[in-house]
Amino acid sequence: MSAKFEPAYHAFYDYESRTRVAEMPVIAKTRRKRPARATLETKALPMQARSRETFDAILNFAAEILALENSKTFSINAICERSGMTPPAVYRYFPNKYAVLKALAERLMQAEDETALNIMASSPLPRSESDVIDEVRERIENVVAITASFPGSVQILRALRTTPVMREVRRASTTRVAARWFERLRRIFPDSDPARLRRAAWFGLEVSTQLIELIVEGQCRAAGQQDEAMIEEIAAMLGRYYWQLGSPEFTASGKDI
Repeated sequence: MSAKFEPAYHAFYDYESRTRVAEMPVIAKTRRKRPARATLETKALPMQARSRETFDAILNFAAEILALENSKTFSINAICERSGMTPPAVYRYFPNKYAVLKALAERLMQAEDETALNIMASSPLPRSESDVIDEVRERIENVVAITASFPGSVQILRALRTTPVMREVRRASTTRVAARWFERLRRIFPDSDPARLRRAAWFGLEVSTQLIELIVEGQCRAAGQQDEAMIEEIAAMLGRYYWQLGSPEFTASGKDI
């Protein structure tokens, strides 16, 4: 015979008359468990040529799906349907769709970073304000081109902004390029405050990144603005901002604008 459940009771008192007026069952509160955080790392990195081909094929098909649909309908099943692969073949490398999306985002950021870093490495050191403007313009134009040509880039960029666990991918990209741009600014302005140059490098990249995303997602055109004109405006704004860092009134360490 099973034991009868007896609820716990809590007595309520009227403190003015000091008499017990009611007894009510006490319902134990249970703490709601937080959902487990999705794993974003790949399960296994391909080592053999055939495995690399499968890994790359998964990402290519995933990018095609994102280019045609939105991220809400993106799923492992959708990848399988488009590629003809079985779910176990995909799950061998990726635990969920977020891991696939993260891998695509890392590839896009790598393509953007390499484009920006190659321009810094191949361009002569700017010697005038117009030289700085030209370099900033070239970098933005090339990053826009490489990003726009990447399949599914619009959905990937939106995921980088709206998904908290994906923001680290963008942050790592900005940190990597900003570090190189900071070193370049130090060569251009050796007498300027390094702390100011570091802030300027990060700030300028954040501004240009916002414009790049607006252009790739078609927001500038939707607002009636031409992409080329917007690039010119940002390049001029940032180029002049960078150049004033070497002005005599701002070269003293710690001096603020």
